[in-house]
Amino acid sequence: MKSIASIVPVLALFHPTLSLADVTRSPSAARLPWHTTWFLVAFYAVGVIHGLRSMYYWQPSVLDWLIQWTMYLCLAVWGVVDARKMRRPIPESAQQWFLFFAGITVPVYVVWTRHWRGVAYVLLHAFLWYALALVIANAGYLVVYGSP
Repeated sequence: MKSIASIVPVLALFHPTLSLADVTRSPSAARLPWHTTWFLVAFYAVGVIHGLRSMYYWQPSVLDWLIQWTMYLCLAVWGVVDARKMRRPIPESAQQWFLFFAGITVPVYVVWTRHWRGVAYVLLHAFLWYALALVIANAGYLVVYGSP
């Protein structure tokens, strides 16, 4: 059986900056940054609230407005903080656009900075958010109104 040290030169052909330390990194080094962790918690919490709100979709509510603005705020703050952490800060004059057009600017930012992985991240989390909201709405409807 080959050791990891014998595989590194082969891997270096595909990734020239790869070292033995990169290959043998501990699992704790692969953790998400704190700003991304808190964003995902808030992002999916808004999905749960949206699912609960969807049980009473025919009644007008302030939650309709609050859910949208909370989502925009979460996306905008994460985008600005992430840009700072990646050492590509967004100019302050452009940060307001991240709030008002967060549904467009933040996914574009993610794809721009993470390339093909960004597309996968955006599609994955959009799908999971809608799936979570749908499951919460249907489960909540069944609990409140019973089966049809």
